[in-house]
Amino acid sequence: MHRHVVKAEATTWSDTMKRIFFVAAMAIFTCNPAKAEWWVGLQTSGQTTPTNAISIYDSEASGNTSPTRTVGGDVSSLRSIADFTRDDQNDQMVVADFRGNQIVRFDLASQGNAAPLLRFTHAGMQQPRRIIAIPGHHEYGILASTTLLYIGMDAVTGAPITRAGNYTQSGLNNPFGLAYMPATDEVAVGDVETVDGSNAGEIRFFARTDDAALATTRRLFGSNTRLGIFVLGLRHDPVQHELIALVRDNPVNGLFPGRIVVFTESDDGNIAPIREIAGDATQLINVSSLGFDAATGDISVGLGSQTVPLAVLIFNRNDQGNAAPRKRLSGPLTGLNLPDAVGAISYVPASNRLYRDGFE
Repeated sequence: MHRHVVKAEATTWSDTMKRIFFVAAMAIFTCNPAKAEWWVGLQTSGQTTPTNAISIYDSEASGNTSPTRTVGGDVSSLRSIADFTRDDQNDQMVVADFRGNQIVRFDLASQGNAAPLLRFTHAGMQQPRRIIAIPGHHEYGILASTTLLYIGMDAVTGAPITRAGNYTQSGLNNPFGLAYMPATDEVAVGDVETVDGSNAGEIRFFARTDDAALATTRRLFGSNTRLGIFVLGLRHDPVQHELIALVRDNPVNGLFPGRIVVFTESDDGNIAPIREIAGDATQLINVSSLGFDAATGDISVGLGSQTVPLAVLIFNRNDQGNAAPRKRLSGPLTGLNLPDAVGAISYVPASNRLYRDGFE
């Protein structure tokens, strides 16, 4: 009995100490929370696997600031980043690799020449240029070179394409923007239309469940829409139920002015945007990519091609008119250098996961 009592006391003391250490660790974690980050992907023209295919910056970074870490190299297999989408359930970043003809997934803590966690390739998916997560239906929507297609969220090489529709059946020409509207179960596709020999931007909407025949459910098109000559990026704002579009205008002295236009998610036809960010103060020249975070309201825009230095500009969802960016990330220390372009941007919020001590 004496030994039993001593053993019980020792066990109780051990459990108490474990709880003390857990509380102490949580106090440290609370004082030093994980920081939010920006992930920036380079769209390269070469066939190599650059060591800085992805550069990761503190969310407060601005100016000529070095990344906190990079992801890239031969093991990563990354060649030219066209788009990101976050998998918040698994704390992963999903990457559309244009020249690598692949979709790859990385842990959000990845750094250096890290191997992807999952990799998807398919003969029917060439040059993926945009990807969106549709977690409510456990799938990804992907714009590839000639196809709008869908795959399961856990798809790896060898898995089938769930659905696919060819552009020639849909009226699409050179689509680059992609967004999902949960309220109507539609995907929006940014595209370009040729009218009387001139290019004009358009946004076509399709039912997510469409298979081979992509039938347009509605269309934003016309001079009132301010969609320029090309819709380069689309993002959906589920908080304000809006659709954000990044567009290019006709060139001026060899440079392409850009603008951000915002519509309600249900808009249709030749309708004016509800807000627009455009003008010299915006610094939107030769825009290349669009990012958005619904929690912060930050709109991020990548720049860079030809003679325009690579940069990331940060605006807020409520900015409008000739508004200067809230932040500009650019310079030699950033590692964002010509002749590449900023192909993709994604905001990663600070970790807010609840850790438990395992005693419940």
